[in-house]
Amino acid sequence: MTCLDSETKTIAECATQYPRWLLKSERVLQVLPVEGHKGICEFRSWATYEGIAAYFLLLTAKEELDVSQRQFADELRTFVEGRSH
Repeated sequence: MTCLDSETKTIAECATQYPRWLLKSERVLQVLPVEGHKGICEFRSWATYEGIAAYFLLLTAKEELDVSQRQFADELRTFVEGRSH
C-alpha cells in the first residue's frame, strides 16, 4: 500500500511480484463527495504501468484490463447500495 488517506478518501497500492524494471503497476482508488448532493459520491479509479513488460501488457490485455476496471466499479456500487438499504 503506497497511500491510505482518510481525509482525501484515497487508497493506492503497488504490485510487488515483479522487479520494478520489468513491470510496476499501481492502482489508485478515490471516493469523492459531490458538492451540493448529500449522500452522492464520485468513484475514481485508475492504474499506471511502468517497465519493459508494460508495453506488452497494454498491447495484449488492454480490453481485459478495462473490463476488469468496470466490473470492480459495478461490484463496489452493488455492495455500497446493498448496505445503504
